[in-house]
Amino acid sequence: MKKRTVILTLVIMFNIVIMLLYYRYIIIEKNNYIKKYNIGNSANVLSKDIDKNEDKEIEIYNIYIPNDDLTYLLVKQVEIESEKLIRDKIFTMFEYIKSNAFNGISSETILNNIYLEGNIAYLNFNRDLGRYISSAESEQIIIYSIINSICEIEDIKKVKFLIEDRNVKELGGYIDISDYFIPDKLLIKGD
Repeated sequence: MKKRTVILTLVIMFNIVIMLLYYRYIIIEKNNYIKKYNIGNSANVLSKDIDKNEDKEIEIYNIYIPNDDLTYLLVKQVEIESEKLIRDKIFTMFEYIKSNAFNGISSETILNNIYLEGNIAYLNFNRDLGRYISSAESEQIIIYSIINSICEIEDIKKVKFLIEDRNVKELGGYIDISDYFIPDKLLIKGD
């Protein structure tokens, strides 16, 4: 009977340690990531948060959002803190696009990380980026929504897409994304 009590106590202690580690390294780190990159907030909240810090300088960027039919891009102006690193600006821009591209980008899409090399931004996404793509036109609009927006940052001239840290040939099966992209302003309505 005493041996069972000792084993049961050890099992319970082990489970408590595992739960504490899970909480510390998974839950807290995820929450820190969400806070750092404003994930889950609507674009309006991003702008309002910036407006609250009147001491900080802001820059206004054009963000290109797909229309509901995924046939052209609409221009929205977003305020982003000037002091932010380029990577942080790109994360903020992508989250704005994702939260406003209701028919085009899955809410499960994650921009895992960004690599900067000269004037090229390598954007590493999870596999969900192409989830809602159903035609060549919609794929083009989604891709250029991201490219045109990111290239609004002064130092970025080209964008390269990676999926799970790999160079892939296609996203939705219609457009070859294995090369670098430059902005295409012809897709913008009103320009």
